Amino acid sequence: LYRIPEKGCRYRVKIKLLLAKAKARNGYRKSNIERVEESEAERAGSAWLKGDLHVHSVHSDGDASVGEIARRARQLGLDFVAMTDHNTVSQLRDFGHTAGVLLIPGEEVTTYYGHMNVLGVKEWVDFRVTSERQAKMLIKYVKDRGYLPVINHPKRLGPEWKLGNVELAGYVEVWQGVWEFNNYVSLKLVDDLLLRGSWVGIVGGSDAHKVRREEEAGIFRLGHPTTWVNVEERSVRGVLEGIRKGRVIVTENPNGPFLMLKAPKPGNLKVFVEAQGAEGLVLRLVSQGELVKKDVIDSRRFFKVYRLRLPRDGGYIRAELVDPEGLVDELHHPDVIVKALTSPLRITGSCK
Repeated sequence: LYRIPEKGCRYRVKIKLLLAKAKARNGYRKSNIERVEESEAERAGSAWLKGDLHVHSVHSDGDASVGEIARRARQLGLDFVAMTDHNTVSQLRDFGHTAGVLLIPGEEVTTYYGHMNVLGVKEWVDFRVTSERQAKMLIKYVKDRGYLPVINHPKRLGPEWKLGNVELAGYVEVWQGVWEFNNYVSLKLVDDLLLRGSWVGIVGGSDAHKVRREEEAGIFRLGHPTTWVNVEERSVRGVLEGIRKGRVIVTENPNGPFLMLKAPKPGNLKVFVEAQGAEGLVLRLVSQGELVKKDVIDSRRFFKVYRLRLPRDGGYIRAELVDPEGLVDELHHPDVIVKALTSPLRITGSCK
């Protein structure tokens, strides 16, 4: 991957030649995975698609093939999965829209100074980055090619991101694995950047490595959390464009709870919550780094309109659902368990 002992390492390569007809170009044998000509994730039309944006296969340090991951994702009800193996794109050879699940090509650029997902890749992205200057060049390289960079789990034990340029990347994985795994630190980073006027979007990702042996997955299980993206086109391009437009919700698992935030214009905020088992959760609205409204979800299908005094320009607002147990009014507290997050909405003269 990216760590080689200073003394080097000993290895042996065994090559076996068979007198048989080649099954793939360059002698590469593709996995036996189901391919669908037109899956549900390809048909046109605006919709919310749900998936996992951070998963590893046998092409790096995961335990499952691309096909196995796609089939498990379908069982969980996911529409898409981003295959983000460490410092390689060899998994793309096994790609296709498999088992009715849209596979998003990715690479987790893995360094001693932090990790960054690159979504939508068509070629290998070099991971040999050791300084903020080099990271700036790398992010520019990625964006110039139309790929989407995401700073992964910038928190203690994430591991942390120490190469700066978070604003330049523009997207942060604020939810890795279960919420309790220090994710409040990543969310605080985003709120701090937004408060300073730097616009960044959010996503979540399971960072799953054990899909075949799910009983050993611990806090990193496929689809936990789930990232929902509102798309105009059910394709890789559609998902990436939805993320770029900030049409993102992150939930605890594929079943929700689902939370949607709309702010038609400054001063008016519409909050829609549709979820199974969301009764009793607490809705919190956050603007300019402060908690501006708190309410209890009192029904399975919840709808309410709030009118708030919001900045006329340059601010933001986001919503979250949290567990009432151990709840404190502090925004970024290790005891507050988040169940769902919306992407921040920019407050301008014509809020979307």
